[in-house]
Amino acid sequence: MLSKNELKKLRNFQEPLKGKWIAFGGNRWISAKTFQRTMLITRELIRKKCKIVTGGAEGVDHAIVQACLKYRILTGHLKMYLPYTIQKQYEHYRKLEGPRKAKKLTEALVAIKKMYPRSVIENHKKFVNYRIAANYRNSLIERSASAMIMVSPKGSRGSASVLRKAIRVKIPCLIFSS
Repeated sequence: MLSKNELKKLRNFQEPLKGKWIAFGGNRWISAKTFQRTMLITRELIRKKCKIVTGGAEGVDHAIVQACLKYRILTGHLKMYLPYTIQKQYEHYRKLEGPRKAKKLTEALVAIKKMYPRSVIENHKKFVNYRIAANYRNSLIERSASAMIMVSPKGSRGSASVLRKAIRVKIPCLIFSS
């Protein structure tokens, strides 16, 4: 559940950003409570017809995907940059998290791509490792965004890096900590 103060902060943040892309991200390893909070934040953005750009990883990104499916984000209001193709994402997560979790994450990406075919931007470039691919993906997200919302960024090197860059180029940021 979002507190009244958090809801007010979110509404004040998104109001001047109507029609602009809001980057949304955070940590890959989150609690069930943070997953639910992320879905509620995403639901509010969807209700206000905000445009969302994110990365398609597990954790916060996965909660965003689930919320977009559940609350039916408008066509053209979601961009999801992947560090790899969906198939390569599956292989990466299978090694990292096991086949069951990899299948769950991949099914969500496939469902989004089926409902919103132009929303999922797969990366067909070849990278030496995941970190380089993820950094490339993060740079695409940053370039698309007029503002940024981070949920539970603590402990995430990628989130910290993205936040530093956003602050440096004066992109408005809203942080929800867990």
